[in-house]
Amino acid sequence: MKEDEIVYMIKPEWITWDEVQECQAQSHRRNIKKGLKMHCTELTGAELEKKLEGGICFVALEGKKVVGTASLIIQESRKFILKKRLGYLCMEGVLPEYQGSDVYFGLQDIRMKYIMDNDIDILYSDTAENNKLVRKLQALQGYKNIYYISFRSTDYYSVTMAKWIKGKPIPDFFLKPFFFLSEKYVKLRFKPHRIKRFGI
Repeated sequence: MKEDEIVYMIKPEWITWDEVQECQAQSHRRNIKKGLKMHCTELTGAELEKKLEGGICFVALEGKKVVGTASLIIQESRKFILKKRLGYLCMEGVLPEYQGSDVYFGLQDIRMKYIMDNDIDILYSDTAENNKLVRKLQALQGYKNIYYISFRSTDYYSVTMAKWIKGKPIPDFFLKPFFFLSEKYVKLRFKPHRIKRFGI
C-alpha cells in the first residue's frame, strides 16, 4: 500500500452500501474475536444505509476498493449535557491491513473539514467501554468522558465521549463525578442489551 494513493471523499453513488458494510465488518474483526458484539457489523448494506439516513458517509479508497469509512450525523439537541448543534460520529472502521497507517487520520481530517464548514458546536460518539484503543485515540484528540449507556443492540456497556468545537466545555470538576455516577447508575439499573435488573 502506498499512502499517497489513498483518496478520501464523501461516498459516491457508485460505491454500494454493501461495500461500506463489508469494510465495517472486516475492520472490527479483532474486536469481535475479543467478544465485543459490534452492532454495525451485523447489519445488511440496506440496514446500514437506513441507520445513517440524513447523515454523511466518508470513505477512503485505494483504487475502487473501500479501505476505510467514517460517518457523521448532524443533530439538534436540547439535552442537559449536550445542548447545542451536535455532530454524532459513527461507523468508523479501517481494514485490518491498513490499520496503523494514516488512513484513520485521513478520514478524520476530511470529516473535520466538513464539520468546520457546517457550524457544529459539539462532537460526540459512543464506543464499548472495553474498546481502550478508540477511547485512548479520542482522549488524545480532546474528547472527554460524558456518560455510560446500555444499548438494546449490544451485549456490552458503552461510553459516550464528546469534544467541544465551539463555546466553553463543561468543566472537569462537574464532568468527572457525573461520569462516575452515570456508570454506577447504568450498571445498577441495566444489564447489557438494556435489560432492566429490577423490572422498573
